[in-house]
Amino acid sequence: YSNENEILGNSAHPEETYLNIIMPAKLAISLKYIENSNLTTDMRIIFKTIGKILKPRYRDKKA
Repeated sequence: YSNENEILGNSAHPEETYLNIIMPAKLAISLKYIENSNLTTDMRIIFKTIGKILKPRYRDKKA
């Protein structure tokens, strides 16, 4: 959940926001992973993670 800090920082009630929005979303993501756990899913997650890490750096160098 890459924008959790932003969501909580913009919330008037961070604890409530975490319990009602972020936690259910995280649990849904975890459940989806458990239901679809296999090597292909793991590789997709790894490559998406690498893409998220490298994309901002690539944009900065390109400008």
